[in-house]
Amino acid sequence: MSIRIILISILVLWTYLLAAQSGLNSPVTLNLTHEKVKVVFGEITKQTGYIFSYATVNDEARMSLKVDNLALKNVLPILEKELQVSILVKQKYLIVKTQQVIKKNDIIIDGNIYGQNSGEPIFNASVYVVKEKLVANTNNQGYFMLKVPSHAKQIKVEIAKKNYIDTSFVVVVSKHQPLVIKLNKYSRTLISPVDTLTRNELPVLASNTHEVRIVEIKPPTFNDRFWEKQKEKNIELNNITDTLFNGLSISLLPGISTNKLLSYQTKNNVAINIIGGHSKGTGGLELAGVYNYNSANVDGLQIAGVSNMTYGNVNGTQVSGVMNAVKGNFIGVQTAGVVNYNDSLMSGVQIAGVYQRAESLKGVQVAGLLNKAKWADGAQISGLINYADSTSVLTQVAGLYNEADDIKGLQISGFLNRAGTLQGIQIGIINKAKYIKGGFMLGLINLAGNGFKKFEISYNELGTASLGFRSGWAPLHFHFLGGINATTKDKYYLQSGFGLASSVKMNSWLRLESDINTRSTYDYQNLTSSAFNMQTQVLAGLSYYPSKRFGIKTGVTLNHFWYENATPIYDHIASTIDRSIYNSEGSTRSQKMWLGWSVGLMF
Repeated sequence: MSIRIILISILVLWTYLLAAQSGLNSPVTLNLTHEKVKVVFGEITKQTGYIFSYATVNDEARMSLKVDNLALKNVLPILEKELQVSILVKQKYLIVKTQQVIKKNDIIIDGNIYGQNSGEPIFNASVYVVKEKLVANTNNQGYFMLKVPSHAKQIKVEIAKKNYIDTSFVVVVSKHQPLVIKLNKYSRTLISPVDTLTRNELPVLASNTHEVRIVEIKPPTFNDRFWEKQKEKNIELNNITDTLFNGLSISLLPGISTNKLLSYQTKNNVAINIIGGHSKGTGGLELAGVYNYNSANVDGLQIAGVSNMTYGNVNGTQVSGVMNAVKGNFIGVQTAGVVNYNDSLMSGVQIAGVYQRAESLKGVQVAGLLNKAKWADGAQISGLINYADSTSVLTQVAGLYNEADDIKGLQISGFLNRAGTLQGIQIGIINKAKYIKGGFMLGLINLAGNGFKKFEISYNELGTASLGFRSGWAPLHFHFLGGINATTKDKYYLQSGFGLASSVKMNSWLRLESDINTRSTYDYQNLTSSAFNMQTQVLAGLSYYPSKRFGIKTGVTLNHFWYENATPIYDHIASTIDRSIYNSEGSTRSQKMWLGWSVGLMF
């Protein structure tokens, strides 16, 4: 009986070896030049059925391989030499390992991670050792490998994977220990089915009794895109939620650092990054020659030659030569040579050489060109443009253009101010608001949806007929006018000017009118004449409005005319002004002052 069992065992073993040998004898034909390693592996898998398993091999590297009907067992040595790897055959898997320089006292801990219920390999799980600052991510077959110094005696290995329960275990460091690990997913709470109603059970006025909410889907911001790329390159950012703490960190680059491969999970009290560094924040000071990248809150001071990029909040001070970008809230002082970019609340002072953006502003923004905020309560000062979607109390000062939804403050620009609802003051060449509520505009052109807008046709004692336009805040507004005088035989004189006026409502039909304006007169037959003349007029009067859109205006005027002698304008002045209260004739220029009147219609 025992002889029979031995013979059967030998036969089974022989059959298994023949099958394995037969698989390794599978012919391979390739003619690939400068192709990616993963493509080479894929072609071999298609022809032989063997699956490559690797963790540390750069499968984006390129290689050339030309074989014709060569057995797989003879192809593998070629791959080992070309890629400087070792390939272990295990069932239908070809396990590829880089030829690492392993110190005498180093021990390899490797293994595979599978799902507890599915049994499928788990890809991109993070396996890390906090004390030694080691981390490795599993490949497509769930394989990982860590090189651990033997002086550790025993180590705590942690495993993290998004949507899986964190797992940890202690390994006694003595010899090579291949592991098989199974992870459990977080349990999911099922939502109970929504009860359905038959047609006759539906309420008739459902649309009036149920509020329909439209959720705004925001496009990804610059910060979103940046940190998504970081998470793609550093898988442990998706997996590891632990925060490690360190007093002092020194790094040349993130990979060459005292925090090693767990930089993104470590918060430092002081960090010195000669070129650049990763961290989870700083409690005091962080300096970098080029950049600081922080995956969580900063709290303290950051200074970088080029950029500071923070996924969390910043409470202290950020200073960079080019850009500061913050995903969360910012409280302290932020200064950048070019750009400050915040996705949430900015509070304090923000200064940038070119451009600044904040989701919400509480504080002051100062930029060389452009400030932008979704919601603002504070002040924006820029060399060109300020923009705020909605505001509470805001002061905007810009060299060219200001825009805000609601203003409960002050807008001053060198050219144009725009606002939705104005409850403050606009000062600019052009001011525009949809609605004025307790505020006023001061500019050459003032336009408001419910503001003071009037056309005026008037006539005065000199026989000049004028057409004018007034807009802005009724108690203090600008108006523009143009006129014509044809009282002199065969002569026409044109006038143009502007002024500052006031129209104060006394009751529903009567207004108190005052006006000060200046205008110039031109000879219609000789419009190109540069003869100097300037008329200044002050008016005091009343307007009567029998209807909301129509009024009659009259008043007395005090006029002063200053003009060059020996010009057609002089003849016009002399013939039209009969009684002057002041007259001064000089050698080249003369002056006249007189009392007059004006009547007009308002539309």
